[in-house]
Amino acid sequence: MVSTMSSEVVDATNSQRIRQFGHRAIAGEQLTRDEALWLFGLESSADILDLLSAANRVREHFKGNKIHLCSIVNAKAGGCSENCKFCAQSTAYQGDSPRYGFIDRGPVKEAANEAERNGVTAVGLVAAWRGLKEGLVLDAVCDRIKEMAADGKTRPDASLGLIESQAVADRLKEAGLECYGHNLESSRNFFPNHCTTHTYEDRLQTIQYLKNAGIKICSGGIIGMGETREDRCDLALAVREIGAHVVPINILNPIPGTPYENNEPLPPFEILKTIACFRLINPRKEIMIAGGRTVNLRDLQSMVFMAGASALMVGNYLTTLNQPVEKDLQMLKDLGLDSDWDHHGFDDQETGCGCSTNADLRDGELVEAVWAHWWVDGYRIVDFGDGCVSGGATLGTESRWLSGANGRDCADSGRYLGGAQAKGWLIEKLTMRSDLVFHALYRRFPQVERRFYLSSGIHEDETAGPLAIRALLQQDDFHDDAECWLLPCLNPTGFAKNRRENVAGIDLNRDYRKPKSEEFRAHLAWPKDKRRLNCAVCLHEGWEAQGFYLYAVTPQAFDWVSGSIIAAVSRVFPIEASNGTEGFPALWRNYSPASESNGLSGVPESLYLAQHHCGLGYTLETSSDFPLDVRVNALAAEVRAVWASVA
Repeated sequence: MVSTMSSEVVDATNSQRIRQFGHRAIAGEQLTRDEALWLFGLESSADILDLLSAANRVREHFKGNKIHLCSIVNAKAGGCSENCKFCAQSTAYQGDSPRYGFIDRGPVKEAANEAERNGVTAVGLVAAWRGLKEGLVLDAVCDRIKEMAADGKTRPDASLGLIESQAVADRLKEAGLECYGHNLESSRNFFPNHCTTHTYEDRLQTIQYLKNAGIKICSGGIIGMGETREDRCDLALAVREIGAHVVPINILNPIPGTPYENNEPLPPFEILKTIACFRLINPRKEIMIAGGRTVNLRDLQSMVFMAGASALMVGNYLTTLNQPVEKDLQMLKDLGLDSDWDHHGFDDQETGCGCSTNADLRDGELVEAVWAHWWVDGYRIVDFGDGCVSGGATLGTESRWLSGANGRDCADSGRYLGGAQAKGWLIEKLTMRSDLVFHALYRRFPQVERRFYLSSGIHEDETAGPLAIRALLQQDDFHDDAECWLLPCLNPTGFAKNRRENVAGIDLNRDYRKPKSEEFRAHLAWPKDKRRLNCAVCLHEGWEAQGFYLYAVTPQAFDWVSGSIIAAVSRVFPIEASNGTEGFPALWRNYSPASESNGLSGVPESLYLAQHHCGLGYTLETSSDFPLDVRVNALAAEVRAVWASVA
């Protein structure tokens, strides 16, 4: 038995390091093997509780209070030719588990009906045999999957052993199979200790066939078979490498008649620690607690969610009993967790923004379009959208900021964001809809009378603005003697869909007079206690211009720009020489923000702010013809120049 309790003095630096690993997991930065091994090696209860807390934060960040439920139906029991030492269904051992052939549609339909009644997301067909080949058995399996898919009550899953050809995987996909369960079971190193009738590589090949067919992967393993912590760590890293969507963690329940019948059970804290490590290593995935939880965790079952679990297998297991579904549902209710899902997909797990590591950062090659999950070194910036674009193509639903103009890896930029939360930044979600992630940042100081406002990202094809705000945040280029209100991406759904308008087809910068979009209804109500602003700045880009230009929307704002702003910007970016940009001079002022006589259709954001909240208002523009990093630097310099002028 491996104990997780220690009499040694707790090292306070461990807590800081654990918290940092949690921040990095949220930011999308992968833990190294050495870092993961360090987590698995934690001994003291204080450190393990810190680890659980970090894992719980990661789970809540990516999953909220939602918990997926799944169940299985034993479609063919006993008589398995494989010699897996943990399994009572193997013919190699003398157990008393039931044996029967492949079931007909009745039990499958009954299992789907029960799952629907209990809010279970998925039902998996599970069979005790070596695997699937072409033939009558595959035909019967596909018939059951088609029936489950047509019924639509739950997601049709299956766990049917090894697959030895691409054709079989393709047949399963055509039948409607969405997710296939095929555990790696343990580390590559430990695998021969519990199975010799097939290899670890056989299992990897099965998973590759399934991925080629477009089937989602459910793959994890069993702990408590006698493996080391290093083996558990390598298993967690392996499921990350194969891209498993669901990661089941089974805890060995020693069954009489199997070679593991006398294995000593793992301590509950060791189990919880393992779950938490799997969460930090696989932060966006469904970490599912499956077989063995009732006998091994006992009264600590509910702590699996604090440890980072986001899915639960309910109902009975293959050869052992589970606690009643009603008890599991009550446990979730008592914890404030919700198993009521209106979809069965895996869209929330898409991670790759497809970023490369080219030395140059150019539009069409490497553009991060929207804000994303950041919580690094105590500074949290929550996602402002759900996609990133490159060359007109959506790359994924988790965007991460690029590290800068040199094109380093996305996660590398996290190291520059340290300490801002400690400086007073707060975050507010402006909408309640799950499909519209719209946040604002603000920083307030007691007895401060000056208030600055900064926004960007109103149009998808104007990508430099959000990146410029990121640069300003990284460098902490904000006044400590002024309140700051930031809206880094006003059009999250437009950025996610790679379109100038929002997902409803509305040009948000012409939606302020009579707002139709939820984005700007939320914007106009934020902040609820807003007072008059001293200065408002809106960041844009112009596709027709050859340099920097601005709109000064009030006479006093125009007076402020006489020299200082132009001089500051000219050091990093050319000034627009034409007097015909969009039909107006490069330095254009509008004395009547309440009117529409300026030729613009509708009222843009800058005019609305000038009319209602601010005497000094600027729209700062760069030319889109220049490289992205040059435009980002120019907009950041423009903001600094404006705020220096009004200080």
